[in-house]
Amino acid sequence: TARDGNLSASSALRSTASVIAAVEVRGLSEERWSEACRYFESVVAENSMDRSHVVRHAIAPHAPYSTPLEAVKVCVGMAKATRSLISMHIAESTEECEWLEHGRGPMRDLLSSFVDHVDELPRASILDYLVELAKCDRSLIVHGNYLSDSEIRLLEKHSQTMAVVYCPRTHVHFGHDEHPWRKLKSLGIQV
Repeated sequence: TARDGNLSASSALRSTASVIAAVEVRGLSEERWSEACRYFESVVAENSMDRSHVVRHAIAPHAPYSTPLEAVKVCVGMAKATRSLISMHIAESTEECEWLEHGRGPMRDLLSSFVDHVDELPRASILDYLVELAKCDRSLIVHGNYLSDSEIRLLEKHSQTMAVVYCPRTHVHFGHDEHPWRKLKSLGIQV
């Protein structure tokens, strides 16, 4: 993620590596997530003259508990318009799933520690988020530790454009249940 605003095609060309300039979008208020979207637009504009394809772009709405579905819809539109990769942390923890499905649990408690009126925050299902991400040419689902059968079916339907990013060490570190990567692979989903 380019946080200092100095990532450009010219700096990437001095290196032998290709670069994916990913801008993370997070914020429960429209003001906050809109700022990150504007920054993404500026990164794309700055690198629009790069014909070497050394610098590619990605937009990364963080996670369902930190980025409302409305913001993800805007990010999807931007990714489609710029033919950019989109990635999002999805189904990372049981706490996230409990918050999205029932509006309670440790994630609610965490959010209430820094957001007034936590019960008024918009919530949508993981499937709602995946449906939006499926509209893009290339989507990465980061973690996917606790995907339901219906969510996995959607990934299977879009297996040519959606992939799951699984990090075994992080998974073990946080003590998650067994990751469904074998099931995903057996269904032709990229992991």
